[in-house]
Amino acid sequence: MVILLYGIAAFTLASSILEDAGTKLVLVQVMEEKSPPGSVTESYFLYEPSEKYDGEIVYKIVNPDTTLLYVIPNSSLIYYNLLNSTVLPIAFVFRWIASTTLLRSLYQRVGKLSLFLWIILSLPLVFYLIGKAPGFFSGESLAGVDEEYRYFFRLLFRIGTIGGNILFGLAFFIFVTKIGESKLKDYLIIVGIGDTIVGISLSTSAIEPTYGVAAHSFVLLSSYLFSIGFFLSAISISQDISLRKSIKGSMHDLVGDIGSAQMEQEIEKKVTEIMQIQQKEMKNKLEVFHLKL
Repeated sequence: MVILLYGIAAFTLASSILEDAGTKLVLVQVMEEKSPPGSVTESYFLYEPSEKYDGEIVYKIVNPDTTLLYVIPNSSLIYYNLLNSTVLPIAFVFRWIASTTLLRSLYQRVGKLSLFLWIILSLPLVFYLIGKAPGFFSGESLAGVDEEYRYFFRLLFRIGTIGGNILFGLAFFIFVTKIGESKLKDYLIIVGIGDTIVGISLSTSAIEPTYGVAAHSFVLLSSYLFSIGFFLSAISISQDISLRKSIKGSMHDLVGDIGSAQMEQEIEKKVTEIMQIQQKEMKNKLEVFHLKL
């Protein structure tokens, strides 16, 4: 079940990365106009409708000579808001479910998770969903929310995002404390680091050309760490008999199962190669036999 949940979480996370890149590259248009005399350099999120460009101005960069406007056309606005308000939260929810299931399975070996721990684990998800909820109805602009409350919803969203992603990585860091000194421990730490960074870097807006772009530059790296960590863990377990026995006897089957799956693939590959060699030898023997006849 844990492997299935992490598989779904990885799939939805990959979908959210593609959605974020697609909406920013395809649906957002960059308009350039001349700056008013005496303009000073500044940039800020605007989220204001524009009749001139028939859309919503999301971000504005003012330079002394020119002004850049990031505009979402009204024809694409509903799709932009729908995708941004659904795909990323679905990925977050599945990652939370997978991480809490992993932690629950670890604690079940020594007892049950207390109500206090469940509350601590649930707070990031609650903050995230409350902070994200207005976006389901009014998009990133939070147009349906009073100006004085918009800051608090965004603050709750950020608290939930950072806290949740720390929780996702913490699940693996707690997991590795059950492992002795081995390469597997390092590989799972790599998974935890990647799982923590990818969500935080993805939650920032890529439209913002300084911090947003800098944060998004870690999306590829963190995704690579998350994936390669699992892959190397599977390879490590499949090649170490004593490690497989220790995992089976004392730990959850998360890495044990992925190691077994890798080992089965290697066995199937070797058996297939042996069968092909034997088939070739048998064919040669039959040809020799027919020649003798």
